[in-house]
Amino acid sequence: NSYHNNNTITTNNTVLDYPQDPKSQHKLIDSTKKSSKISDLVMKIANLMSSVAKRQQIRFEFNFSDNDVIIAADVSQIEQVLINIIKNAIESIENDGTITFETTHQPPQLLVIDTGKGIQKGIEEQLFSPFFSTKRNGQGVGLTLIREILVNHGFGLSLHTEQEGKTVFRVRF
Repeated sequence: NSYHNNNTITTNNTVLDYPQDPKSQHKLIDSTKKSSKISDLVMKIANLMSSVAKRQQIRFEFNFSDNDVIIAADVSQIEQVLINIIKNAIESIENDGTITFETTHQPPQLLVIDTGKGIQKGIEEQLFSPFFSTKRNGQGVGLTLIREILVNHGFGLSLHTEQEGKTVFRVRF
């Protein structure tokens, strides 16, 4: 178990946790931020990724809070984050599974839950390291990019395999 601050990794078995840092918000120019419903962004990217998922018998499920979760963000960057999270979930599942998108209003967050094989023990501390990959032809930039974008927005994130067949990527707004 280790804990480091400054956008490094908090680990506890298969937990990777980057705390929210409101001071990070100054890294983005306010003019690039737009007020958006996270559910709308999720639906747009899920639609974009649906053909890839369907080819692999992967279903998308949506469980959005009755109260909209609205974020101020650079929309194109958050869309890139969602593409990478969904792509990783699809690759983890391989064939025949489910990706569930869930929002909660209090606290405001997005959970992306997949039924894939989960995070291998012993590698969780390296997952957000640049150029580290568990994939045969992986380049090791996807999770690093996700972390950078979310941290620069002042959002928190965690990646955790709760049990076999249930991995949760959580974004705290």
